[in-house]
Amino acid sequence: MLALRELYLRQLALYQEMLESSEGNRHQIDNGEIEELLIALEGHRQLMEAAETIQRQIDELRDQLCAELGMAQFSASELRRVSIAHRQLAAPVTELLEVFDQLAAVLAQALEVNQRDTNQLRLRASRTARSMGKVRRGRRVSKAYEAKAYVPGSHFLDKKR
Repeated sequence: MLALRELYLRQLALYQEMLESSEGNRHQIDNGEIEELLIALEGHRQLMEAAETIQRQIDELRDQLCAELGMAQFSASELRRVSIAHRQLAAPVTELLEVFDQLAAVLAQALEVNQRDTNQLRLRASRTARSMGKVRRGRRVSKAYEAKAYVPGSHFLDKKR
């Protein structure tokens, strides 16, 4: 149970780092600093990969724990039930559930920041698309009013005259 808690704490630290990174991206999004944003997102991707690696380890430990304790599934309610049946697990289960609460809070914040940034990026993309449309229309109008170059030999010959 302690090893599982430690893995969740490591995962929590990674999620907190991702959250801080995401909150720092706000300045780059607002100022249209796309190159800097892409660099930051690469760091974010690396943190996600590290969190996924830890998640695989967590999954293995959870499966082992479920088998050892006879739990049908790994959930907070099952952990509470097991802690009542095995008094020596009461403190570790309580500590693990506290880590779950912290994880839930960080993930909720990260989701909120992610949605805000996604909306901001969509708005910026929409504005850019409208701006590009205006530029294209302007080019077509300019081209329509340009004087055509005279091409010799392209005039009509009237054979009746």
